[in-house]
Amino acid sequence: MEKTPAWVICVVTGVPFGAAMGFISRSDGDSLRGAAISGAVVGLAFGIAMAFTLRRQLQHLVRAVGPDTSRVDRRAAGRALRRGPVPADPNVRAAAIRLARHQLELLGRWRLRSVIIWSLLLAISIVGIFDGSRWRIALVALYLFLLGYQVIRPRMLRSRLEELTQGFEEDGS
Repeated sequence: MEKTPAWVICVVTGVPFGAAMGFISRSDGDSLRGAAISGAVVGLAFGIAMAFTLRRQLQHLVRAVGPDTSRVDRRAAGRALRRGPVPADPNVRAAAIRLARHQLELLGRWRLRSVIIWSLLLAISIVGIFDGSRWRIALVALYLFLLGYQVIRPRMLRSRLEELTQGFEEDGS
């Protein structure tokens, strides 16, 4: 993604999102034209927002793991953070530790806001079910998942960070 042009990220994220929103809008009774226009506008806005957001996240990630960490080592650190054995390579292990700390810090900073946002969206979706929109059921499930993830992810990161730091000196030796 580092070398992917912003317009490609915009299209790859915005088109599916806009198509899904247009489909949901159409199935909720909007005209084909109205659904297509709203899907296009929402998809474009989402794509642009995602292009900027993903670029910014990548910049923060590069800073967190160390700008001198190679792209290959960053990817290996991300994998090591998610699953698998603790990396034998001290550079990858150190990058994974820095990445875990960075993600924990971000989750801590955004936790309250995220819980409030997902809870509000969950409540709106529950009300929407009674308004006759069957798509709200899927949104309820999604928002419940995201709320649960917000609670579980810090524990998962702390557990993995403990595994990664066990018997490891920070300077990579």
